[in-house]
Amino acid sequence: MNESGSVFQSIIPEIRQKSAELRHALGWAIVIIDDDPTGNQTVHGIPLLGSWTVELLKEELAEDSPAFFILANTRSLPEAEAVARMSVIARNLREASESVGKSVLVISRSDSTLRGHFPAEIDALSPLVDPQKRILIFAPAMFEGGRVTIEDIQYLEEGEQLTPVGQTEYANDPVFGYRNSYLPDWLVEKTGDPSLLDRLKSIAIGDLAESALLRQKLSHLQAGEICLLNAAHYGHMDLAALAIWEWLASEPSRQVLVRSSSSFLPSFLGLPPQGLLSPATLKLPSGAGGVVIVGSFVSKTTSQLTRLLSEREDLIRVELDPAKLEDTGVQDYLLLLTQQIDETVVQGHHVVLFTSRTLVQKEDAEAQLLLGQMISDALVAVVKGLKVKPRFLIAKGGITSHVLAVEALEMMRSKVKGQILPGIPVWEMGAESRFPGLTYVVFPGNVGGSNALVEAVNKLS
Repeated sequence: MNESGSVFQSIIPEIRQKSAELRHALGWAIVIIDDDPTGNQTVHGIPLLGSWTVELLKEELAEDSPAFFILANTRSLPEAEAVARMSVIARNLREASESVGKSVLVISRSDSTLRGHFPAEIDALSPLVDPQKRILIFAPAMFEGGRVTIEDIQYLEEGEQLTPVGQTEYANDPVFGYRNSYLPDWLVEKTGDPSLLDRLKSIAIGDLAESALLRQKLSHLQAGEICLLNAAHYGHMDLAALAIWEWLASEPSRQVLVRSSSSFLPSFLGLPPQGLLSPATLKLPSGAGGVVIVGSFVSKTTSQLTRLLSEREDLIRVELDPAKLEDTGVQDYLLLLTQQIDETVVQGHHVVLFTSRTLVQKEDAEAQLLLGQMISDALVAVVKGLKVKPRFLIAKGGITSHVLAVEALEMMRSKVKGQILPGIPVWEMGAESRFPGLTYVVFPGNVGGSNALVEAVNKLS
């Protein structure tokens, strides 16, 4: 399923067209609040906002786009800060929507390997959706990354093997770890509320082919309940999305909130499929070299980086040592890294800046997040110091790509052009950014085979 191109084969274009028509008829604004910047890895032509002021939200709501993203990046924050940020977004979005006179349906986009501040950050959306009245749609499958939901179990698909996500490295995340792959148990684990099982309804894969049964299940959903969607490919998700739109159209007053991964989005928005971006469509400038920044520490990223360094010996290598970030000479150290990259880019060579591959383990989740913040700040300082616009910039890792876009490149608004490989989006930086029009590749840490980073660099070269 996660091989290049195969994720598109099960799409049902006529079903997506019907979903798009229903979405357009209702006239709602679909706002996707993303807990890291990788949720747009399945869509194209959709705006991305790096800020959420009322004025900026009003401007975007007045546009005729099928949806837009708010890059909240809450997964990088401690829970209290994530909740505070989501609360501000919810209040601002409510004020903006009331001012413009447009109803809003919110999708809380999060990780298909079940990492994130759940349920805290969706409860923080109460100014938009009352937790006591809402119906929560939960759709965690993400096909580009090989994550499927079958019989209420979340799996990681690698080749012919399905591994429950609770048995993968993602379940041992030092901040967002968990034990359960069976999603009803995972929901109880995360909420601490066993009574939630009485309010949980499930849409099985077999239900999707039975339209009458599917409509009946959706019509019986009540306030306070959670509806879990099973799906193993886009055909399943397309059918589920259309049924949800028909259900919403039958009673638009329902308070609905969606918690999903990125594969729910193109089905729900009714986006026509678009092939992968080619070097010709990217129209990259000549002359300057490109820059690859690798911040993610997951094993998939490390194997991809290892393959890149092995196969592209022409790349100039710059290593960032986290141990030096607590030294008194840290500013001089970061300035030296910046100068190395600038000189390489001017000479027309590609350069890869990567953090040392030994992950420093701290004593608790809070300390681990603070270490991650320190590394992010260092990468921001290096990229912010660049004086020459690169041919392209690849940011490897969700948190890494967000902070580089918003803090280092000062992005307020950009647009998703499409994907360079399945699950790997390409943005075009907005006019207000430090490098307008820059081709910016958001490369999730946990997506792609071992050769994916090499393929991306080769395409962009």
